[in-house]
Amino acid sequence: MRPREYSSEQRNLVVQFILECCIKGEPPRGTLKKAQLKFSISRQTSTRYWNAAKKQQESGKAIQLVSGKKSRQYSKVIHFDLTLFQGLNFSKICNIRSIAIRLGCSKSTVWRWVKAGLIKSHTSAIRPDLTAPNKLLRLRRVAQLPHNLEVPKELAIECISYLKDQGCIDGLEMIARTLGMEV
Repeated sequence: MRPREYSSEQRNLVVQFILECCIKGEPPRGTLKKAQLKFSISRQTSTRYWNAAKKQQESGKAIQLVSGKKSRQYSKVIHFDLTLFQGLNFSKICNIRSIAIRLGCSKSTVWRWVKAGLIKSHTSAIRPDLTAPNKLLRLRRVAQLPHNLEVPKELAIECISYLKDQGCIDGLEMIARTLGMEV
């Protein structure tokens, strides 16, 4: 069983009781036992308190017993820095671990930011599980590109066939017309 931790006030009360019983600076026989019974502490505890008080008294300090128990130390909370995150090269950060390394914090901190919604997970363009609204949003963005772009025909054909495979028929004709091709 773990020993009980007594407050500084209770420690000082025990020492004051022993000091009141002292004759010429020494507690008479049985005083520590009385302190043990009165304050319901162990004999070793009362002896330890008295020895600590004696040591302080001999060094000329005021007798003040303070609990040595330290409160729990929490690690410093790292706040999300948007400017630092925006400065990262997005081609190099593909998972939580690489983001954590680039930001100089732990993976659990980055995951906490993801759960809080500060960092949104990115869906890959290759994934077939894109929702219909997201597909339309991507098509609209492509349609807003400048019309005078020089795109190689082979690349355009690959893109159109890819979009057909993904099931994005809506707006495919518009993209083909933009590139000067027929579907």
